[in-house]
Amino acid sequence: MGASGDARRMVMPVLVLIGVVLLQVVIFTGATWSLLAAVGGHATEAAFGTPALIKRRIRDTTVTWGPIPNGAVTILGRMADEPVTDPRDWRRLGLGKRLAVVMVPWLITFAIAIVCLGASRMVTSFVHGFYQGLFVLDLTPLVRRLFAIAAASPIYVTLGIVFAKVAALNLLPFPGFTGGGLLMELTRSKRISWIVTGTLVMLFISARMVYALIRVLIG
Repeated sequence: MGASGDARRMVMPVLVLIGVVLLQVVIFTGATWSLLAAVGGHATEAAFGTPALIKRRIRDTTVTWGPIPNGAVTILGRMADEPVTDPRDWRRLGLGKRLAVVMVPWLITFAIAIVCLGASRMVTSFVHGFYQGLFVLDLTPLVRRLFAIAAASPIYVTLGIVFAKVAALNLLPFPGFTGGGLLMELTRSKRISWIVTGTLVMLFISARMVYALIRVLIG
């Protein structure tokens, strides 16, 4: 009875956290896709979750849906070296337009976190998120705390905390993060070592989070 009661108590925070992460994916992917179209660029693919179990062609963009929250937009010509022929190629866009597409979705995330938490608490969560993402090896206490907040606090508090920490991680200056995207556009650098480092950092963060989630869910 105790074990089943504990399992039932875990259901609500799990659902809340899944909903918050899905919302962030929708905001990021939808905003990036929309902004890119607005400034004259083209997304070849917009992903709402992974792996891609459902695919649909919307105009000339392949839109995919999957069960694991992970948002991504594949932008025509952003990493390519072939000649520029398509008028909507990313490399034809001005620097201001490219920076807007990279930055604005995360500024939206940042703004939502401020609305949910207030400026002071948001900044605290933001700073902690940057430190936790890089320097705390065992994220289990953080995940337990998030579950406790999701279970006991209004949903907007959980949303604000998650959005603040996600925004903090995206300051990292590696490909796959907003900071890296900004550097890529400002310096036009695509060095392999930098891209490999970014991939390793992303795997490092993801593996620790998955490990912590497993420990909390089965503990």
